[in-house]
Amino acid sequence: SIAFVLCAGAATYADDQTDTSWSLDVDLAHQQQDLAKSTAKSTSLVIAPDLVVGNWDLSLSLPWYDMQGEFYINGVRPRLITRCERITALTPAKQQILLDRGKITQKQLTRCDKILETLANLNESHNGIGDATAFAHYRLPLGDESNWGASFGLGYKADTGDSEVGIGSGTKDGLLEAGISYRPEGFSFSANIGYDFVSGDDSVADVYPTRNFVYANLNLSKELAKWLSVGVSFNDQQSYLTNESDTKILSEYIDLTPWDQVNIHFFISQYSGSSTVPDKEVGANISYSF
Repeated sequence: SIAFVLCAGAATYADDQTDTSWSLDVDLAHQQQDLAKSTAKSTSLVIAPDLVVGNWDLSLSLPWYDMQGEFYINGVRPRLITRCERITALTPAKQQILLDRGKITQKQLTRCDKILETLANLNESHNGIGDATAFAHYRLPLGDESNWGASFGLGYKADTGDSEVGIGSGTKDGLLEAGISYRPEGFSFSANIGYDFVSGDDSVADVYPTRNFVYANLNLSKELAKWLSVGVSFNDQQSYLTNESDTKILSEYIDLTPWDQVNIHFFISQYSGSSTVPDKEVGANISYSF
């Protein structure tokens, strides 16, 4: 899979006396993913305003997607299409066994038939607004030299995306996060853990029961030169679907900074765990900050 992202950021206001600043980032991305049986593509546009007041960082992410094929957006929300295809592909006898054992319900079967019937009349390309996310982080330096830092965050993800075609998750989520960072000379290390309170709507709950879940990530990078650094990151995300495995993502990356305002990011990611994730993802990210 190949990903290309172009980011533009504009710092529009700053006041050194009150330590208040705000910015607007516009991210344009194109990605291609190679799954076990298919290839998928996605173009996304994300508008992300950000306000910093003292130690508080308030951010908002507003995504838009244009997807072709079974594109995989993130590690915790497999598409309902895939779930329904698995259920409806069973023979009537196997479906009845699952019904008798309480593994699925008649309401789930009816809902899946409706979803797949609707999608049969649509093109393979789907586009629309994704799930909007708002976050408030409090960042606290630890120690006089500020090499150590901690952060605490509270967020909310709305169900603004269409879950039936995979652009949204179909859930409203409350988010809690905590993190710690350490930045000695030439190195950078960070660790974060979060908890997601999931509230699913009927489009999700009628197909599969949902649950709250934990997610975590580790990141380590080394500066080789002023313009060059390398790093590795690891993400572990529980599925919000009760019968799905965790998703693990191991990424290696290179960051180039040829100019102060320009950053070029190359990465390769290996996925494991859930059966709905791509095998791997290769990408490049170019960011420019005004």
